[in-house]
Amino acid sequence: MKDKQKVLQKGLIAGDDKLVTIESQQNITPLDYLEYLVNCMIPSNQSSTSVLNNAMYRMCVIDDTSDEFGGPYFKVVKVSQNIQKDSINVYQINIGYPDNNYVFNFNIDDNQVYSILYDYAGEARQPEYIQRIDNQGNLISEYSPSFSNSKDLLKTTSEDKTWWTNMVNYPIKATLKIKGLIKPAILMSYVYIDARFFGRQHYSSGYYIITKQVDEVSGSGYRTTLSLLKVGGETINGY
Repeated sequence: MKDKQKVLQKGLIAGDDKLVTIESQQNITPLDYLEYLVNCMIPSNQSSTSVLNNAMYRMCVIDDTSDEFGGPYFKVVKVSQNIQKDSINVYQINIGYPDNNYVFNFNIDDNQVYSILYDYAGEARQPEYIQRIDNQGNLISEYSPSFSNSKDLLKTTSEDKTWWTNMVNYPIKATLKIKGLIKPAILMSYVYIDARFFGRQHYSSGYYIITKQVDEVSGSGYRTTLSLLKVGGETINGY
């Protein structure tokens, strides 16, 4: 990624975020620092009086199989629940009845704990603003609900908002094992999972993004395991 013009031309790094204040980091690797910076990214149209962002940014590392960039490179993508279905290419995978995808395993990790905590915190009476002194010595009021404050800094940082957004708006993760892919999956691309049990559509059905791919060759054959993050619903007769 030494060629900045090529990086900008390919749109590898989303640039529709707004200016935020970040904290200094020590004893951290370059890759971890990049992940920290991505976690601090907030959409430019985000309200300043909300803990949850209307979108989040994810970073993925991609193997440069075509040697276009001279080695592995990373990509920063904006992820939103407001999916424009007509503007994206979606590959559908069916769970629960046979098709040409040869699905071997589908595991769901649904963590709704923080969603419940967030809803409870919104109903409870607690301070929403804190008083701080800026670098010019002025007393300022900053939106920072106590339940989302950093324990070290005693305020809600940009990274904290991303963490809460991820836990509340995107609580469902999944792993999908299918027959081995001939070509690598495009990370951060969309797939639609249609999961059905006894003929009814399961609540895990919806739009997912691919966050990781692991290929495995063994005596059982060639298998590909995809790590997925659910970013949109739309179930029919779901339960």
